[in-house]
Amino acid sequence: MALHTDTPSSDVDETALDRTLGDEWFDWKGGLEKDGGDIREGRSLFLALSFAVVAIAVLAALFLWFLISPRLLLIGPWLHGITRTVVLGGLLMWVGWYGLTVASVLLETQVLVGHGPRQRLINAIVPWAVRVGKLVGVSRDRVSNSFVKVSNSVARATGRRVDSGELLLLLPRCLTGEIRREVLDLGKSYGCRISTASGGSVARLQIDRLKPRAIITMACERDLVSGIHDVAPEIPVIAIPNRRPRGPCKDTEVNLEEIREAICLCLGAAQ
Repeated sequence: MALHTDTPSSDVDETALDRTLGDEWFDWKGGLEKDGGDIREGRSLFLALSFAVVAIAVLAALFLWFLISPRLLLIGPWLHGITRTVVLGGLLMWVGWYGLTVASVLLETQVLVGHGPRQRLINAIVPWAVRVGKLVGVSRDRVSNSFVKVSNSVARATGRRVDSGELLLLLPRCLTGEIRREVLDLGKSYGCRISTASGGSVARLQIDRLKPRAIITMACERDLVSGIHDVAPEIPVIAIPNRRPRGPCKDTEVNLEEIREAICLCLGAAQ
């Protein structure tokens, strides 16, 4: 949904009206981001927040068990025993799943748990990590940038290598003309399939039509998180956040070397 109005409200900067905004930026008022939207978070931020989310969830489950345990005993010791086994077993499995996922992220290699389950777990944690981050003064975009780095490590851990015709470079419409040409030339030099998406729904249609086995995509953190949620559990995705010196959705930039590195990783080729 694009933001367009002929009579700007007093709290909306004129800058927000010279572009077609993506769905994730409907609340943007026109102010430029710190450092030109060039966010550089490591994996540690999201991993720390995800640990906090898991710890809070486990403590909440144990507290709930503490509250209902006496009532279960009144009904019957057998019910108390079965429920305790289910609760503790479920928590152990979940924490174990999380631990194996973190190990895969840190080592960037597959550790027992497959790609799909790993990706689904970190996807499920994202909204809660954003909430915890907000409580401690960390912005949504910083958390999302760190999540993208973690998700990329999950994709790398699959070790999947594809042919150039099975690799899709998914470009946003908002790149500067010069950078777009450079990315197109780079993709063509490796024989990759290339597509431009004007939004999440168009990107999904392109993926359904082209059926790639691996995807390299570049966009803002908000669009990347949305796309990773939809696609990455089924298809490994290497996501590259853009830079936004003029704000979102207009004349954005990406690091060409990051794209080259991602292509070589997916193709198993030398840079």
